[in-house]
Amino acid sequence: MTDTERAVDDASHAPRARERNGGKRWPGRRLLVRDELGVLLVLALLVAGIGIPYPDFLDTDNLLSTAHNSVYISLMACGMVFALAMREVDLSVGGGYAMCLVVGALLVREGVPPWLAVPVVLVTGIVLGVFNALVTTLLALPSFIVTLGTLMLYRGVGLALADGKQITDLPLDDSFFGELAAGGAAVLIASTDLAELTEVCDRVLVFVRGRVTGEVSGSRLTERSLAVAMQRPSGG
Repeated sequence: MTDTERAVDDASHAPRARERNGGKRWPGRRLLVRDELGVLLVLALLVAGIGIPYPDFLDTDNLLSTAHNSVYISLMACGMVFALAMREVDLSVGGGYAMCLVVGALLVREGVPPWLAVPVVLVTGIVLGVFNALVTTLLALPSFIVTLGTLMLYRGVGLALADGKQITDLPLDDSFFGELAAGGAAVLIASTDLAELTEVCDRVLVFVRGRVTGEVSGSRLTERSLAVAMQRPSGG
C-alpha cells in the first residue's frame, strides 16, 4: 500500500472512529500529541538538569550569551525544517556553513566591501544546497548518503581555502559593522586578540573553559581589564 492509499484509508476510517466514540473529542488531546510539546519538555528537562546543580547557568547574562552564541544554529535549524518536512535530511549544513564563512571572511580580508560579500556568501550557500538537491534527485540517491558526503566535501574545501589557519586581519572597523551596531543589531565577534577587542567592541564577555568569568564594557574596556578577567577561576 502506497503512502497515498494509506492516507486515504486512514481518512475513510476516521469518521467511523468518531462515531464509535460518540463524535466527541477531548479538546486538550491535540495539544498533548503535538510534536512541539515533546521538544519543549526535553528542553525544560535539560535546563533543569543543568541549572539545578549549576545555578550560575540560569544567570540572565549567561542565558543571553548562550542565546546569542547559538543564533547560527537556530538559522540552520530553520532551514532544516523544510527538508525534514519532506522526509529528507541534510547533514551538510555544518560543512556548508563553515565554507560560506570562510568565503565571506576571505573576500572581506582581500578588500571586498562587506555589503557585497554578504550576498556572495548567500549565493554560495544556495549553490551548495542546489548541488545537494541535484545529486539526490538525478542519481536517485538517499539524501542521507549524499549530504554525508558533501558534509566532508564542503568542510574540506573551506579548510583548504583557509589554508588550515584562522583567518585574521579582518577590517572590523569597517562602516558595515558600525552601521549594524548603530541600528541596534548585535555584532558578535569571537577573538583572542585583546587589542582588536578593545578597538572594535563596546562590551566583551570573557569565557574561560566555557564559563563567563568577566564582563567589561565602556571606559573599563582595556587590555589590562580583559587580561585580569581571563585570569579569574572558571570554577565555583
